[in-house]
Amino acid sequence: MKIDNAKDLNEALINHYACFNTERFYLDDFEPGDKFVSIVTSSINDACPLNLCRGIARYIKKISIACDFPFIYVGAWTFETCKL
Repeated sequence: MKIDNAKDLNEALINHYACFNTERFYLDDFEPGDKFVSIVTSSINDACPLNLCRGIARYIKKISIACDFPFIYVGAWTFETCKL
């Protein structure tokens, strides 16, 4: 079963990625009805590496209903979900 709410997605991200434990990244918004998910960095000066951000987006696609969303937003990056 795929994750369909912000609370469970946030817990999964915290359990899977150390950068969520240190609050470098956090789940900003997860709106299944609007097909929108956004991960933000704690600092505007954080130059989030593309590989890390893409990995987070792929993980979100894998475990949640975001696989049906057109885009997944992580840090300064926008990923077209069908191309992840």
